[in-house]
Amino acid sequence: MADTPEAPGTPDVSEGAPVELSKSQQKKLAQKAEKEAKKKAKADAMAAEQAAARAAEENDPLKASYGDAPRVQSSEISGKVWTRVEDIDENSVGKTVLLRGRVHNVRGKGKSAFLVIRQSTATVQVVFFVDDVTVSKGMVKYVSGLTKESIVDIEGPFSFATSTGA
Repeated sequence: MADTPEAPGTPDVSEGAPVELSKSQQKKLAQKAEKEAKKKAKADAMAAEQAAARAAEENDPLKASYGDAPRVQSSEISGKVWTRVEDIDENSVGKTVLLRGRVHNVRGKGKSAFLVIRQSTATVQVVFFVDDVTVSKGMVKYVSGLTKESIVDIEGPFSFATSTGA
């Protein structure tokens, strides 16, 4: 067959010839490219943020002070003196106490966390505030992620809450 002439009004689409796009098509392509650029920038920012969080977590000087403990299985005597929650009174103020109990409630808020520990019917509230010496941001994050009824060991100075009264 011989070459058939193209219908009038159809663009010449021969090889190597540039194809002109309408303004609306150009606008759509520009929007698509802009959207892809924003998506890539957002993904890069997210990756950088996650890398910074991992680096901060790995460089936590207090990492040894919190986390999951190995299984005890009562294989050795530790020599630790445990304090029962119901035995805490005015004589315990200012002393370092060592508690073991179940998590009754957890609430994390920014750079602080509140943990209610339960032993049978007695409860005590443990408060964590981020500082440079005893509590790190990673510790607060770990405490905030504890599930109810988890068994925890807590060691720290004891004080009564000062009530402002309502």
